[in-house]
Amino acid sequence: SLQDGDTGEPRTAKEGTNITVSCLFSFSGSPRFFCKKTCEGKNILIETTKDRDQRGRYSIQYEEKGFLSNIMYVSITGLKQSDSGRYRCQLDKKWVRPPYKDFDLYVTEASSPSEPTWTLQTFTSTSTTTTTTTLTQRLSSSSSSSPSESTQQPRTSTGPK
Repeated sequence: SLQDGDTGEPRTAKEGTNITVSCLFSFSGSPRFFCKKTCEGKNILIETTKDRDQRGRYSIQYEEKGFLSNIMYVSITGLKQSDSGRYRCQLDKKWVRPPYKDFDLYVTEASSPSEPTWTLQTFTSTSTTTTTTTLTQRLSSSSSSSPSESTQQPRTSTGPK
């Protein structure tokens, strides 16, 4: 979680996934903001006085845990590569410096060609050439709307990289 003013480690997530970042504040405050870059104008994704609020793909959940530990969870669903950038959690406390936490988010392509294909690793024991070609074609042509497809099973494999 991000401490007062810290930018913390950059977050990396894949396209289409969801991300939640926890921002820890040593004070409480309202309204609460979730912003891209700075909390001004069109950069404000959410401004709320509620403990939970949502605007489209963005949401805030605020929890007062007691002295010096107030947590604001900010979430983005259905990540897109265009979501990459710096984000800010902010509590409206003018006299506290800094009243915000910043974090960087990098959204990567859903399927990066440099990653190992588990299917090829799993089925290399018999007739390598035929099996590999067939499975590759099947994987690339199968749609994600058919969960009964046997191509899902190899994904959970923890075979060698």
